[in-house]
Amino acid sequence: MTEQIGQYVGLQTPAGVINLALGQPAPSLLPLAPISRAAKRLADADRLLLQYGKGPGFHDFRVSLARFLSAGHGVEIPPEEVVASGAISLSLSLVADVFARRGGVIVVEDPTYFLASGIFTSSGIEMVRVPVDADGLRVDELRRRMDAGLRVDLVYTIPSFHNPTGVCLSAERREALIALAVERDFIIAADEPYNLLYFDKERPVPMASLDAGRERVLSISSFTKILAPGLRLGWLQGAPALLRRFMQHGTLTSGGALNPVMAYVVQGVIDSGELAAHIAHLRDQLGRRCAALCAAIEADLPEVTFSVPAGGYFVWVTFPEGVSTAQLLRDAEPLDVRFTPGRRCGDGADFDRSMRLSFAFYDDDELREGVRRIARAWRSAPARQRGAGAASTHG
Repeated sequence: MTEQIGQYVGLQTPAGVINLALGQPAPSLLPLAPISRAAKRLADADRLLLQYGKGPGFHDFRVSLARFLSAGHGVEIPPEEVVASGAISLSLSLVADVFARRGGVIVVEDPTYFLASGIFTSSGIEMVRVPVDADGLRVDELRRRMDAGLRVDLVYTIPSFHNPTGVCLSAERREALIALAVERDFIIAADEPYNLLYFDKERPVPMASLDAGRERVLSISSFTKILAPGLRLGWLQGAPALLRRFMQHGTLTSGGALNPVMAYVVQGVIDSGELAAHIAHLRDQLGRRCAALCAAIEADLPEVTFSVPAGGYFVWVTFPEGVSTAQLLRDAEPLDVRFTPGRRCGDGADFDRSMRLSFAFYDDDELREGVRRIARAWRSAPARQRGAGAASTHG
């Protein structure tokens, strides 16, 4: 069984435990060999690579990154519209510092990535939650609240293969959100780590590529999900004027480029073609794992509702009325299975009975066993925990 222990990892997962809360790649999906080959380039690199670097990242990396993103997304992304950054958590913190007033307001989706709240709280921003449905962020509800007097500095959205629900923001709502940002003068921070991890022919376009010169959108992404989390390297895409504002953050004017040495290594993985090949492998593996997890849910938990995602890492599962997934997690711990209770992700009325399951870390058989353990925990719980109703809809 997959395990993850030792001095290098933050989240330890011993053998025998199936932790479906883990939103990170499986150890077997970490491509050490391509990164090792690219790192050998350092022996012949210009030693000035070890100096403070230019804030946006060095030119050749940005050219390689822009070429790679253009091919991967099927849209032209020029080098002047991308800058190097850290992984997404750091990028979000920097974006919040630059584009939101201290004490200002950021709109986040409900539910959303459960650790984002800590990032925004650290930047002194008030969060307002707006619901998500099958087509993503309810832009109509956001407009209604703004008409009622809500003033917004930033809107934080995960538009493609949403964490935790797996849904995608519809094309109509993407355009409506950008139009609203122009009308009401706010910036959209689009968290897009999963865009290239699609399972069918429909590949999402970065939100920044839809901005069309309106200077409202920053697409924030990283190599965490598509290469390796430990690289702590990412990028921002946006209009040059927005990127210039971002580069005025004191961290960047003081220290220069974030992680230029790793950018040099990753450029080697890009230019060799090995990153594109690895992502194709990831799409195949994650698509198979997603199908295995969804089939297991349908077989062993026919009472729940869920939608099959078209990419990303997560399936959002909702139990019948009366179920508490926080209690279910406690009941499941003796069976060595874990998941993310819905209440960690937001405040919505149904989230007490929802859970987020990740299919990225475990193989097919382990995913099926994890669902069996969850089903066993639920069926052995008290009647008050089991809820009522037995209809199954899978969206």
